[in-house]
Amino acid sequence: MECGSVVDLLAMPMGLAGEVNHLLKLHNLSAPVMEVRGDSGSTWAFFCSPRYMTHGEQTLKTLALHRVEHFGSGARVPLPPSPACNGHSLRWIEEPSEVPLPHWAAVASCALRAIRR
Repeated sequence: MECGSVVDLLAMPMGLAGEVNHLLKLHNLSAPVMEVRGDSGSTWAFFCSPRYMTHGEQTLKTLALHRVEHFGSGARVPLPPSPACNGHSLRWIEEPSEVPLPHWAAVASCALRAIRR
């Protein structure tokens, strides 16, 4: 899947991601969530609406300090049940549905809130 025009991903360590998923649900939001499991642990990737290039640079810098990675325009990611590279396995934590994707800023905001806890 190519990111940027319809969907972006925010990927983060599993512990932080569990908190983010909980906070999204408290705000009646949901996002498809994919787990990428490898030798060094699990990362969860939240699917969200695309981030526009002129918005949120400082937020992304802050999130990056906590190992949150943004996959945007031009990024290519495999989807479950595709085999991933480098011995990683993929699975859905929250499967895609007909519900609209949350805005990337909502996912980022929940991540920032979880970090500050």
